[in-house]
Amino acid sequence: MFGKQFLQTAATTTVVFVGIWVILSTLFPEVKNAPGILWATLEEKYSVIPKYFSSDYSFYVIGITLYTAAITWAFNIFFLFVDFTEPKWARQFKIQDNQHVTLTKFLSALPQILFNQFVLGYFCGLVFYELIKWRNPDFNNHFPSFLTFLRDIAFTILLEEILFYYSHRLFHHPSIYKYVHKKHHEWTAPIGITAVYAHPLEHIISNVLPIAAGPLIFGSHSFTILVWYTMALFSTTVSHSGYHFPFLPSPEAHDYHHFAFTQNYGVLGILDSFHGTNSQFMKTAASKRHFLSLSLVPVKKLIPETKKE
Repeated sequence: MFGKQFLQTAATTTVVFVGIWVILSTLFPEVKNAPGILWATLEEKYSVIPKYFSSDYSFYVIGITLYTAAITWAFNIFFLFVDFTEPKWARQFKIQDNQHVTLTKFLSALPQILFNQFVLGYFCGLVFYELIKWRNPDFNNHFPSFLTFLRDIAFTILLEEILFYYSHRLFHHPSIYKYVHKKHHEWTAPIGITAVYAHPLEHIISNVLPIAAGPLIFGSHSFTILVWYTMALFSTTVSHSGYHFPFLPSPEAHDYHHFAFTQNYGVLGILDSFHGTNSQFMKTAASKRHFLSLSLVPVKKLIPETKKE
């Protein structure tokens, strides 16, 4: 099961990094002080940023709205380039290689994307700002310790999995799907920017809320919020990109969701494994390709389709 694979990979990665840290700190004692020095330097540099804004409102509502929109388009510049130019070297990494992006379809989706980013983004940012002030009036006065930062990020990732899985699955219910979620699934072969192409109701409940809930619950510092939003936007861009490039997270699971509709509702795959909503996916070659590739050889060549598929 993918959820089990994810946990095994996370555990293995943690053990490896801890092992490397123990060895380095044993051989070079001064290494133990390096993280503290780096974190203090980061705190000093970051503390300057909010000062460029006239108020907390302008920073948290306007600034973060513009930042999230800008970073989303920045992540998508490369993917849009390969979508429209279709260079031969990139096509071999495309998951649904019989699908093509047209300018007409892209332009038809653009108004909804911009509306979600700027109009709904501003509204959600305003609500979030008021709620986080109510939750923790002192939330941005003290830069978080590294452990607090890790705690907030770790639990926020798990909370996103829970909220996104169940809200996403709810929007697939037959009585709701055609009115809301069908818009997002107009792209059976998604591209990165369509991660934010959705009905406004879905965008608020299934896109924004799962990402914002963790920082709100923990009263996270703005630095943690910006790092987390950057991570989440990068992840959703790649998962919708339609390309399984080396050295990037695998988009196989979510691409298969757009192809098959009733599989892989979650982000991490943990709840899909628990509920069995990846059983069909697990029988495909795509599930075997669902890993971070470190090879320049396309995963389709490493793990070709079976005759049944």
